[in-house]
Amino acid sequence: MVDAPVLANRTGHTVHVRGVQLGASHGVRIHEVRAVPVSSEIVYGQAYDPAHPAWADTSVIGPDGITLQPGAVVHLAYVLDVDRTGGSFPYSVVTYTVGPLGYRATYPGANAVLPAGEADCSGGVMEQLAAHSIP
Repeated sequence: MVDAPVLANRTGHTVHVRGVQLGASHGVRIHEVRAVPVSSEIVYGQAYDPAHPAWADTSVIGPDGITLQPGAVVHLAYVLDVDRTGGSFPYSVVTYTVGPLGYRATYPGANAVLPAGEADCSGGVMEQLAAHSIP
């Protein structure tokens, strides 16, 4: 599970987050995206354990997305499936709407995502990172 953007609705209007995608990813896929209260005690970078009490106040962002009321602030957490050799995603893209208008926001990603229990990433992951940048 990796750290992801903090989304803050400062528009005065309802915002509907429609989806999240990993950009230029290699060796990682989104398993699920969770909305985490900013006051949560979740430790990013640790293995995802849905039985841990810190996850009780979080919610899965399903195929219908989530709605943020004016003033709402949530932290996203990406629960990822990672290949045996690790991977990376230089950026992520959050798509959202405010009324009839659609937007895309690009956020920095994870330089290296390791499989559970691994201490270092492969040279191939480092080469992939060098070849990509945030658009």
